[in-house]
Amino acid sequence: MNLYELYIAVGVYIGTTLSIILILRESGNKLEARANEVFKTKKPLISGKYLEAIEKTIQRFTTTRTLSDELEDEFERISHARFWLSSCVYDLEDTVDKMTKSIAEGIGSVLSILLLAYAFSLPNEGLVSWFQLGLVMLVTISVYRYVIDGFGKISSLRKFEKLVNEIERCNTFDQLYTALRKIKKEEKSLI
Repeated sequence: MNLYELYIAVGVYIGTTLSIILILRESGNKLEARANEVFKTKKPLISGKYLEAIEKTIQRFTTTRTLSDELEDEFERISHARFWLSSCVYDLEDTVDKMTKSIAEGIGSVLSILLLAYAFSLPNEGLVSWFQLGLVMLVTISVYRYVIDGFGKISSLRKFEKLVNEIERCNTFDQLYTALRKIKKEEKSLI
């Protein structure tokens, strides 16, 4: 196998893996839509807990007792849960967007690899070597972004799917808070 055939083979490999990312990106879009529906159904849990905490606060003020640390902690948990629930949707959208952008990077890497194979078959002149160097840099950058934002986000997408399933199974605010707290702890591995 000569160098030209090697470049063609690498270009074909990246081209075929694009279809995998396209399929997974579609599953990410479906997961994003499902997550939005699930999170809409879980917002009443947060609102109900918020109203319950407000009622306790009003009762404490009518009996001239001070606001206890228990209620302050409860309000804090409610605000954290509300924030985590909304930020989870944005993190999932970010993952799907990166996968979408990686498709363009994959196409760009295939084209630049094919151009590089053609460029190495040209006679070696000063202008051509700069063109080859530019193509090598373009190939490196586009393949890196394709791998990191494409294949690297496949595991993130699967983790999001597990977490959405876990949130969907929550029936009480405490279960929801625990699931959202788990998401917050794993946030760096998800994005």
